[in-house]
Amino acid sequence: MKKTIKNRSIFNKAIAGSFLLSAILISIGTFFGASSAFAHEQKVSITQIFFNPVSGNIEIAHRLYLHDAEHAVQEVWGSADLISDPEDLKKLALYVRSNFILGAGKKIFSLTPIGTEIDGNYVWVYDEVKIPKKRIKALHIENYILRDVWREQSNLVNVEIGDFRKSEFFAGKDKVKKIMLKHNK
Repeated sequence: MKKTIKNRSIFNKAIAGSFLLSAILISIGTFFGASSAFAHEQKVSITQIFFNPVSGNIEIAHRLYLHDAEHAVQEVWGSADLISDPEDLKKLALYVRSNFILGAGKKIFSLTPIGTEIDGNYVWVYDEVKIPKKRIKALHIENYILRDVWREQSNLVNVEIGDFRKSEFFAGKDKVKKIMLKHNK
């Protein structure tokens, strides 16, 4: 009888160890699953502004989560299928362009649409504008993209001219932000 109790004890320890291992694996899986979901829940878009001396253009690329972008188009136009409907992608580009303002001094630039593309979980919207002949000392930027849809939305804007890089973060009630530029000589 002692053998049986001893064997049960070993069996119970094995089950307890197995249960503990399962609990740890489930916790790890939940953590990584939640962190992936949380990363999306952060509601952040990224805009890259690049001065391209070869083309003579300021190139602008907006990256949004596909799900969030589709939701924005639905909010404004009532329905959206960004993956299947090219017209909905055009609507998204119009929405992005109407919620992003770029200027210098007292001039607001008129952005030229270049295109859109879906890349996995993201949608990209591309625009450009000719680099003005007069040297730009500062950019004035307003980025309201998706901030009218979600109060917690924030937008990161990165500006790059040669070796110079500067970033601004837009959230809450942020309006225009000024980025002083440093040009390569």
